Amino acid sequence: HYPLRRQRQMCIRDSHGDCDATVHPNNARAVVAASAGTGASVETLAVPGTGNRRHSTRHLYRNPAGDVVAEYWDVQGAGHAWAGGSSRGTYTDRSGPDASAEMLRFFLARSLGGKP
Repeated sequence: HYPLRRQRQMCIRDSHGDCDATVHPNNARAVVAASAGTGASVETLAVPGTGNRRHSTRHLYRNPAGDVVAEYWDVQGAGHAWAGGSSRGTYTDRSGPDASAEMLRFFLARSLGGKP
């Protein structure tokens, strides 16, 4: 028998274009909210686009202890594409925020052993 281990909540992060006609943005919002849990509070922040980048809205989901456990970005005016991707790729939007950098920032800020 193995001793019971305390379950650690999995963190989740997503970016989604609010004009995506292929996968409705409500699908991503529902997945993030469900992953954050029913006790999560949501903090909403405006992220102005710089240069030719799109404006976004960043939603931080905090558990009852105040830890950020999920993050969701609404990318304004974006369709079904990877935000900030290369114009040489398929399904990319160079004018979106850099989703790759934001994803790395989010997950690298969280250690395997506990709080960020």
